[in-house]
Amino acid sequence: MKNTWQETTLTRGDLSLILMPSIGGRLMDVVYKGHSLLFTNPDLKGIHADSVTGELNTFPTRAKHVPFPLWGGEKTWLAPERYWQDKGPIPVLDSAAYHVEWLGAHSVKMTSPKNSDGLVITRMVSLSETVEGQFEIHHQITNEGADVVKVGCWSVMMLQRNAIIAYKQNEASKLETYFGEPANNLQTTGCHGVVICNDDNEFKVGVHPDSSTALAYCPIENTSKGLLLTSFVEALTDAADYAHGNAFEVYNSAAYPYCELEWHGKVRTLAPHDAATLVTTFCVTESDEVAFEMLLS
Repeated sequence: MKNTWQETTLTRGDLSLILMPSIGGRLMDVVYKGHSLLFTNPDLKGIHADSVTGELNTFPTRAKHVPFPLWGGEKTWLAPERYWQDKGPIPVLDSAAYHVEWLGAHSVKMTSPKNSDGLVITRMVSLSETVEGQFEIHHQITNEGADVVKVGCWSVMMLQRNAIIAYKQNEASKLETYFGEPANNLQTTGCHGVVICNDDNEFKVGVHPDSSTALAYCPIENTSKGLLLTSFVEALTDAADYAHGNAFEVYNSAAYPYCELEWHGKVRTLAPHDAATLVTTFCVTESDEVAFEMLLS
């Protein structure tokens, strides 16, 4: 199927960000020195949901147990999941077209339509002007409705598999399994918990880590090299401040070759016109598995 998606690209040096405002304001890919990091669903290329409502009645999928389109890329979801409808993210926020505003040569602001509760998602994606390979996503959920709501930002990044994801842990960092049997995909290296996403064993785990920094190593096929993705969020607070009781989650897919690196922002009680925010910063550098393992030890 011909790809008819309209892309918006931010480029600085060796880093390019491929944005899809027409599909839920997504960051659809991160490309560093010609190497792609994020997963795009090949079964949905060229397909559009309704630009106003985000509705998509039928769509080809290999994940029959997932009742919503898995577009790919990185996006902002509402947390907790009780805000979802029909067991999926709200279509008008996840799949409808976002309004685009250029803030400069290296920064774009994308704003969703309102959902039925009056919630609006704003995503500002910016390339660093000073640090090679670094970019920032400013997530915001604004309550433009009449009622008080309790909600938080949830950043979900779909990385191409294979990937190794690591977070810093201490004795109080308890890994929670939401579903699946991930034991064979988990290990501890130094002071880091490690999630190995190299197969189609479907699982999801969550943890309240000891640091607001997480690492993902993504090998480059047919080479001994890889890309290191370092992600940062603002300083973490108590686990109870987050919608799922954890600030960090990892999902590994069975149906498609991807895994998810997920950060949560604190849940806030929003009166009309109030907003909840989350800032995620990512830095891409070249690496190899030996150097990555040294970072963990």
